[in-house]
Amino acid sequence: MSSRFVNLAVRNMNGRPAPFNLYRIDPAKLFYPAGAASATATSSEGRSPDPTTMMKSRLPRPAISFDWPCEKNQAAAGQIDFMPIGRGGNAILAVDNVGRTILYDADLHTIRTSLPMMSQPMRDPIAIAVGDDDLFVMASRPGPRPQMGCFQALLRDSNSSSSFKKWRWIYLQPPPFTWRCEYDHHPICCCCRYHDSDGLPGTEFQDAVAICAHTMVGDSQIWISTPAAGTYTLDTESGAWSKAGDWALPFRGRAVYVPDDDLWFGFSPDYEQLCAFDLTAMSTATAPAVPLMAWDDLAWTESWVPTAGRIAPLGSGRFCVARFFYTWVNQLITFASGLTYDNHTTTNLAVLTGVEVERGGAHGLGRMVRHKSKRYDLGCNVAKAL
Repeated sequence: MSSRFVNLAVRNMNGRPAPFNLYRIDPAKLFYPAGAASATATSSEGRSPDPTTMMKSRLPRPAISFDWPCEKNQAAAGQIDFMPIGRGGNAILAVDNVGRTILYDADLHTIRTSLPMMSQPMRDPIAIAVGDDDLFVMASRPGPRPQMGCFQALLRDSNSSSSFKKWRWIYLQPPPFTWRCEYDHHPICCCCRYHDSDGLPGTEFQDAVAICAHTMVGDSQIWISTPAAGTYTLDTESGAWSKAGDWALPFRGRAVYVPDDDLWFGFSPDYEQLCAFDLTAMSTATAPAVPLMAWDDLAWTESWVPTAGRIAPLGSGRFCVARFFYTWVNQLITFASGLTYDNHTTTNLAVLTGVEVERGGAHGLGRMVRHKSKRYDLGCNVAKAL
């Protein structure tokens, strides 16, 4: 599946002029014209570009904006999550903090508000589009004993006509995590070191069963990984879960399948490299092998902390690589009274890069050619590539 646009959802943390904006960026502008690439683009064998010296770009006008989904005095609790649905990323589903659902068709510039409410809203969920109309949504931190409601699907009614689609939200069986405590070798319960001073599950405990990687394998298999519980697969047709192995998938975040190469592309666990994987070679007995190919993309300074990444396949060996960082500045402010204040400022950044993987060499893949990169300074605003 190739993308014509890269969708960027941005939440304006100050709430002005619009709290939630959806931008559609044309990735064609990230590539040099045909024939000029060899003279102007930089191969992965050369020096990796430094994004700190990259020319800053401005986001285009938002394709659509959303106001707070709650009263102004409750703005802190307001949230909208955006999820691509269908093939090509041309339809975007927006779900607010109480489960109200809106479908935005980017090609037609229309919205549909007659969709059913989500059965139970989730915060910052993982969304996986299946087929033309279905969307599977799961909590990014389902916990060691996932509860009903942490995994749902928006399915199109097969009896509805093509001219007027009807959808419904349904609960799905949560993944059957079984994670054993490293001390007593029993299934995890409220008795191990993964608890804070209040006796509640701590951050390390929660992150151990957070979904760290996911992808689609074939037309109906969803694969998810957690650091402690291993890898599980879901058959979207039957709704049945099975365990693939105690190992974790060898990438971070989402990996995308590229039919032209019969391979999956994703980021290394530290987000430093773009990698190609053959997931068909995995078995339940052994962990996935190392990436078939790995390419260095950007070199950033230590003050830039990578937070997320997204890969959008564009066809013909081309990709848009979206990387997100935050950086901070400490400034000591001295008042007239002599008191000092340590001011901490955090800035979020997004970098979009056009890359082209040449054919040839091992596994039919050659070097990676970097084309143009665009850097967007977002300030305190938070962005996510869809």
